[in-house]
Amino acid sequence: MTHVVDSTISPASWQHTADRIALAVTISMIAALAVSAGIYAGSVAAVATAATAAVIALAATFTTRAPIPARAR
Repeated sequence: MTHVVDSTISPASWQHTADRIALAVTISMIAALAVSAGIYAGSVAAVATAATAAVIALAATFTTRAPIPARAR
């Protein structure tokens, strides 16, 4: 039995996963800075807004579908 591996599919999915993780880390860092600024300013509304925006952005990052890799012809 011969097993053929299509090398064009795996790297694309790994790259997409790495991109999502990098985006999530970036969003988390920006959110942490925004929350810290809100705490420093003493604004509950700023903290709540930053936290809500971070949750929405992270949810959107991980619920979008992966791109469909091109099929070999």
